[in-house]
Amino acid sequence: MEFKFRDTKDKAVFTCNHVLKDGHPVLSVTHDSDGDWQFLCGKNSHTEEDAKIISLENAVALDPTVNQLFEMPVGVRAERKAIGEKWNPFRIG
Repeated sequence: MEFKFRDTKDKAVFTCNHVLKDGHPVLSVTHDSDGDWQFLCGKNSHTEEDAKIISLENAVALDPTVNQLFEMPVGVRAERKAIGEKWNPFRIG
């Protein structure tokens, strides 16, 4: 598996149960202003119970197409409608 991110493979990142347990695709990736990464399904109805912490390497293993965002700066979110579609990045905050 190719790993392009500059952060270490063991960096803790956020995901949701929908991606981790239910197999939903990653449709929203955020690189928070504090340097944290979020790899989510794109739904707006998340609860605290949905939040899970995994390694960045595990996030890439779940969906290798997130490697396309390895250079995404902090303060940016990228969304797409489905796997295989183009990521649409935009500033947040």
